[in-house]
Amino acid sequence: MHLRRIHHADAWVPQQERIMKLPVYEQVLAINAGFEQVRRGFRALRRTRGFEKSAIERFSEQAEENRAAAMSYIEKVKRPFFSSSCLRDKLRTAAVDE
Repeated sequence: MHLRRIHHADAWVPQQERIMKLPVYEQVLAINAGFEQVRRGFRALRRTRGFEKSAIERFSEQAEENRAAAMSYIEKVKRPFFSSSCLRDKLRTAAVDE
């Protein structure tokens, strides 16, 4: 399914919010893909001679902690926008306005 085609289901959401929603998801996917690439790189280095396995594991764990912290931050910032209670409030407001 092409993500750009599903935003019309949120027709009652103001256009600016609809425009913002998709790029956020795209960026989250790109960030996660980047961290997955880092994970694969560390896994390859772990099998390469000359690298201390303990150091590579430590860096790999730090990268995973950074990924988790970044995703937690993004989720916290965007939670009000994507939360169901926020959507319910928007629906109520739209119903009252009609």
